[in-house]
Amino acid sequence: MSQIDTLTDNGDLHVPSGAVLRRAWRSVPEFQDGWKPTLALALVGAFGRLVVPLLLRQSIDRGFRSDGVRFGYVATLCAISGFGLIATSLATRTAVVRLGTTSERGLAVLRERIVRHILDLSLQQHGEQRRGVLVARATSDVESLSEFFSWSAIAWITNAVVMFVVGIAMMIIDWRLALMTFVVTSPLVPFMRIMQRRLRSSHGEVREHVGDYLGQVSELIGGASLIRAYQAEGLVGEAAVDASDRRRSANVKAGIQSAILGVGNQVFEVAAVITVLLLGLRLGERGSLSAGTLIGFVFLVSRFLEPLGELSEVVDQTQRAAAGITRVLDLLDMRAEVQEPDRPLPLPSGSLSIEFEHLSFRYPIRSAESTAQAGGDLPDPPRTGFSIDNLNLSVVAGSTIAIVGATGSGKSTLARLLVRTADPDDGTVRLGGIDVSSVSFEELRRRVQLVPQDPFLFDTTIGANLSLADPALDDTGKLALFDELGIGDWIRALPSGLATNVGERGALLSAGERQLVVLARTRACNPSILVLDEATSSVDATTEARLAETIMHLASGRTTIVIAHRLTTAARADRVVVMEAGAIVEDGAPGELVGRPDGHYARLWSAWQTASRSE
Repeated sequence: MSQIDTLTDNGDLHVPSGAVLRRAWRSVPEFQDGWKPTLALALVGAFGRLVVPLLLRQSIDRGFRSDGVRFGYVATLCAISGFGLIATSLATRTAVVRLGTTSERGLAVLRERIVRHILDLSLQQHGEQRRGVLVARATSDVESLSEFFSWSAIAWITNAVVMFVVGIAMMIIDWRLALMTFVVTSPLVPFMRIMQRRLRSSHGEVREHVGDYLGQVSELIGGASLIRAYQAEGLVGEAAVDASDRRRSANVKAGIQSAILGVGNQVFEVAAVITVLLLGLRLGERGSLSAGTLIGFVFLVSRFLEPLGELSEVVDQTQRAAAGITRVLDLLDMRAEVQEPDRPLPLPSGSLSIEFEHLSFRYPIRSAESTAQAGGDLPDPPRTGFSIDNLNLSVVAGSTIAIVGATGSGKSTLARLLVRTADPDDGTVRLGGIDVSSVSFEELRRRVQLVPQDPFLFDTTIGANLSLADPALDDTGKLALFDELGIGDWIRALPSGLATNVGERGALLSAGERQLVVLARTRACNPSILVLDEATSSVDATTEARLAETIMHLASGRTTIVIAHRLTTAARADRVVVMEAGAIVEDGAPGELVGRPDGHYARLWSAWQTASRSE
């Protein structure tokens, strides 16, 4: 079970919404800007609810006499009331604008924090979450909070102030009717608490199913070609429909509970008005209550209970916001496994040596159940033992080393530890004699570049993708990079050249072309260490030869580690390291290792040659 979803399943969803929203208030200080003047303006606006009831009371009791209507007196009251309503309405409007502006500023900061935090999480932590879940945290969960602040937060403040002010006025006008109103409506408090808890739980389920649904849709869109290839439209589509149906059921459940809350509120409101009328008529018969006071008090009761009319919607939206912000804050509380050093050390200039000392790393052991709960979207299959176990390896600065071995032997894990997308359980990785954990992320990303097997390009032009590595590069400098790598003819042969749009994830280019752009982007970073994780494994032999030549230009003068799947790539390296079950079993020059009878590399080479001939 992911850390993000832990709060959903351990019962903490019954924490009062107020506590959750106060947590958000403390976590994002921008929400607190200018709250005192806003509250004061809301208080002034609340007095506008008293104007009409008091106007009616005074007009009936003092404006209407047996000898006629005191028109001037009533007109004066109406004028004063009109000015009062205008002033209090302006105060309410200003409070709403201030609260809306402050909340949007705070939400913008919150969104920025979420994005930065997601980027800080390690690849392992990303793998433990479905992509749709993280998308939901950054979008729909924050949006639920935006909806809350745009109306419900304002309603809570103004309605609370109105009920307080009107309640005091009711006590002043006639304490007997006021007490009766409070007694009749008192059961509303436990009723609301029960329904709030149920709504909070229901909206927690809704948020969970939203993340699950987004994850299903993300897989459906991202794997469209594979789904068609295996004619799995029915199976995958059914999973997405099931996720949508679970989301619908949860929404219906929450809607029914919200409707029950709304009906209950109306029952209490009607009961209070009827009780006040009956008691008021009895007091009027005894001569202890005037007609104006009774009519004005009935209007005050309506003003006092008026917030209850919209309470169901306010509570419903509040529970939605509380469920969303709980998950957002839980995400922000998740500590990134890879931390920026407090006092970073600079790396030496020039080419860098690499040392792995007593390195051990184990992937978390996951059961089938926990893997299913995480969505099965893991970067690697779950391991039950060490991926790397007490490994020692030194790489001379400026040399090229190839790492080969069977799938699951730990090759790619070694690359991850080098570029620090994960930290080892034990041991140390050093670059130029400096512990990699003591190097700032900025310098590490600049000096060490990883070229993955599956190249990623942003949905923009080739030139814009290069600008990500070096914003100062102009078109002339970008073309020079392609020329330096020996692929200037290719970029100039494209109809739009650098302005060629690559499509989403580079889909408008072939696999080899995507890799050429990635290699040029890597060269724009001018790294000291180059890590190639099976960069030529997904292309044909002709393209591989073209890429190999480009890589040779790129690796010149740089310390290079090649994670090799095709042994023709390993044969070009200065040195080959063979890994098996997380340990180094052979190390030497390619020609030397091929000549060892019954050696690990010799067996791999023989198998490779046989497979190549059969192809």
